[in-house]
Amino acid sequence: MKIKFIFVGTNKGIYVEEGIDFYKKRLKRFTKLDFIHTSNLKGIKNPQEQKDKECAQILKNISQNDFLVLLDEKGKRFSSLNFANEIESLKNQGTTQLSFVICGAFGANDLLKKRANLILSLSDLTYSHQLARVVLLEQVYRMFTIIHKHPYHNEG
Repeated sequence: MKIKFIFVGTNKGIYVEEGIDFYKKRLKRFTKLDFIHTSNLKGIKNPQEQKDKECAQILKNISQNDFLVLLDEKGKRFSSLNFANEIESLKNQGTTQLSFVICGAFGANDLLKKRANLILSLSDLTYSHQLARVVLLEQVYRMFTIIHKHPYHNEG
């Protein structure tokens, strides 16, 4: 299963870059990765217009066959173990491309939410979309270690 991460805008902050690089290196042993950053949109004052333009950029990078996981604070919550089981089940059903999307500060528009196969929340807490990138990569890495019975995850 290939995994694509689609993020609105560039990574901001050394902690974001270092965190992403750290998990990229670890994830490469489990799967092929693709990272896509849409361009930064500037000067848009209307939040809905901002969401619509960001989502149009995102949709250009998603194929019909992608299983799209959209991150949203109101999405479904999983334990790490249940998340791993969910993704392993998708793989066993023949899913070959998993795409994770983190939108900008205003979130996703309705069109992108309808296209999503799964809307996922990382936590009851709210994270900046920059920090959410690192948290998402750590959880995807954790998911693979659970699936491959690697000792990284401690269930207790």
